[in-house]
Amino acid sequence: MTALRPFHFAVWIVSLTALSLTAAPDHRVLPENIRIHATPYFENTARVADPGPRCSRGAIVVATGQPRNTARLLTRPLLDAQGAFDTSSSTEEKEYPVTPGRAIATDNQIVRLTDGSLLCFKDAYLWEPIDAPWKEERVTGSGDHIGQRGGELVWHSEDGGQTWEAYPPIDFGRVLGGKYGVPRPMSDAGAADVPADRQGQHPDGKRRWWVGGCDRTEVYVCPFTGYVYLSTRVISGPYGKDFPQYNTLLLFSSRDRGRTWQALKEDFPAWSPLVMTSTPDGRLFCLQIIGEQPTLYFTLKPVGRRGVPVFSPGYPVFGTENGAAITSRGGESVDLFHQIALPSISRASAERRSSAVRVAYQIRNEQGMQEALIVKVIVKNPAKAPQVALLARVRAENPEKSSVMYFAFIDPDRVGLGRRPMPDTSVLYWVEAPARGAAERRYAARYAVFSGDSCSAPAYLSVKGGQPRAWAVRQDLGDYMTGGFFYNRKDRSLNYLAQWVEPEGIVANIVTVKGKG
Repeated sequence: MTALRPFHFAVWIVSLTALSLTAAPDHRVLPENIRIHATPYFENTARVADPGPRCSRGAIVVATGQPRNTARLLTRPLLDAQGAFDTSSSTEEKEYPVTPGRAIATDNQIVRLTDGSLLCFKDAYLWEPIDAPWKEERVTGSGDHIGQRGGELVWHSEDGGQTWEAYPPIDFGRVLGGKYGVPRPMSDAGAADVPADRQGQHPDGKRRWWVGGCDRTEVYVCPFTGYVYLSTRVISGPYGKDFPQYNTLLLFSSRDRGRTWQALKEDFPAWSPLVMTSTPDGRLFCLQIIGEQPTLYFTLKPVGRRGVPVFSPGYPVFGTENGAAITSRGGESVDLFHQIALPSISRASAERRSSAVRVAYQIRNEQGMQEALIVKVIVKNPAKAPQVALLARVRAENPEKSSVMYFAFIDPDRVGLGRRPMPDTSVLYWVEAPARGAAERRYAARYAVFSGDSCSAPAYLSVKGGQPRAWAVRQDLGDYMTGGFFYNRKDRSLNYLAQWVEPEGIVANIVTVKGKG
């Protein structure tokens, strides 16, 4: 039974013009998986550092999420001494470099800047002294601390994760007047955001508060401008007369590689996550799922060096089948932790003046299993709704009994490309999981290559001896997983690192696409 079901292009292409339909490029994976770490950390993100003067063999760098008390930054060589992919070296682990008055939370992101260096982000708790009306309140988060609030810790590495320099955090008790770091009323049972008459008290009579701040942070680096974008959902307050409750999603940008930040938008609907990409014409795209609706925003003009960009309204970008919208819906019976919708977005064209993206969102098939629907969205006139066309429907190998979960695009960047054009080739990867109670418990990691308007048949990332490999014991991934891109100058290949978690730990493979660089 086919696992990826392309729609008949002749049916839907009539709404678009001059789409080029070509075969997907040749691709391969390593015959053996890379074993990154024996601990099955979850909610992990990864990037690749190219070989260079400060990192001679390159590096695979992974930021881990949970368990929080043992979460680490991981780094291992990308290449061996002969220049082949290194599948045997050990992985070094380092504690997150956290100073007193701070503690890490779970959500993390790691991105590669346009100079090839890395930025790492970690949702965090901060209780350094602060001048705020609630500075003497005892707030619960990472334990109980006076003046505790949420924040985002930021570190920079120029040597493939061997060392990390701390940048100033995004402190939600300070930025934007501190309104997004205000504590939230908490009951004696530990429930946050309760009415005033249900707010609990400590034995000494002090009121109980839960930390205000960020959650489900996403970070994106535009390869055309070098700007860094960060989105996060915040909940804070109410506190007194001056601080109402806020429950919203924020978007920040940094034009100095993560050292300082500017708020671009404070009123996205509070549905997380908000994922991002950009197109060669300088337009920024943001995607979130609102209820069952995939919703896309874009800047009306290219993002410039000055000023705050203006965004379009949120447009629904449903795929349609037989004239009916295909809504985003979670799985009914998936034997894997599944808490929130997880859309993914990818740059769809490398043409200089193009504004085209691929959008992937979760849908449910007739048997209640999860699939990924891929649509192409084109902005022709930014003052009007974009055009939407179906590209593919990604199904599990056994779509009646298994689901496609945690799918994520890995997009190319410009590091190492020089004057070569930006590729339009991306990899979508995912984990397949059985239905709850299934007689055959079979998990596997798989992928497909998207290039222009074409997509390959799915193939296996989880392998042994060059053959497909599956595992039978459930291991939850949390809410997300990400991978990274790198360009091989020697053979001009495009390479995509994909990592996931199994019961035996964090595992990876590399998808190599030939002849596209």
